[in-house]
Amino acid sequence: MSSVFRHYLRRLYRELMPWLYSRRNHRLFLQRSFESLTLRHQATICAGNSLSGFVRPIPIRPPFGRSMVVVAPHHDDEVIGAGGVILLQRKARGEVRVVITQDGGDEHAEDGRTRAAQIRLRETEALAAAEIMDLPEPPTFLRMQTLQGKEQEELADSLEAILLASKSDIVLSPFLLDYNHHHQLTNYALAEALSRLHRPPRVWGYEVWGLAIPNIIVNIDEVADIKFSALRAYGSQLAGRDYVQGVTGLNMFHASSLGAGECRFAERFFDIPGSDFVRVVKDIQQATQDGNTSELRVF
Repeated sequence: MSSVFRHYLRRLYRELMPWLYSRRNHRLFLQRSFESLTLRHQATICAGNSLSGFVRPIPIRPPFGRSMVVVAPHHDDEVIGAGGVILLQRKARGEVRVVITQDGGDEHAEDGRTRAAQIRLRETEALAAAEIMDLPEPPTFLRMQTLQGKEQEELADSLEAILLASKSDIVLSPFLLDYNHHHQLTNYALAEALSRLHRPPRVWGYEVWGLAIPNIIVNIDEVADIKFSALRAYGSQLAGRDYVQGVTGLNMFHASSLGAGECRFAERFFDIPGSDFVRVVKDIQQATQDGNTSELRVF
């Protein structure tokens, strides 16, 4: 078989598989592999990237539906986990809306600021990042302080209203096994909001504090420099940790999933139907509240 013919076969596969994949209401494709594992073991496997030899994410290209909502618990999560996809969606003339759920004031004392000053700073940085990414409208700041109790109900109501108004095809949120507490609480509220919708959109779980189980991957080479520039807008967060270097390295590492020479930078996601996301996240929430994670079957 000639190298040219092999090249066209690979290209056909990469074009055809996303088309087929995106049109079937698939269940979690790792169900049988994970059904006997506890939540802690599942999270450990994800963090260690142990499934990379078995799970091959499918490359997809923009536009990613007509309308996309990116839910970010913290100011900068949207750029870290999905900055490339946001930029590619905008370049393909798709709609994008960024929603930041937490007020960003938690670390004000350590940074020597009042909570109000910390919130203003974080929002100013988010606005600068949005401008660099040429978003059509500034992020929506929901300014939740704890994301618990009454705020959890308010957050679910707000996300439901946003999703209804945007008529989004896809909603992005941190991967459902991400261990950050605010990320977990945001996913609880998102699951509640989606459960109220007649046709919930698909959910893409993006990576922030842990690796996802990726079933889709996006080449972000043409917008990577802009993504990293947008991340630099979060100067208050870069003072203690070089997120730009870390995210650059992560996106370079993910590019290896596409094969040698295919791209330099990539973002990976866990794509799941909205109804399945609701089921899984509510199971996680219930098991966590009951303290019974040893019996939880997520997948």
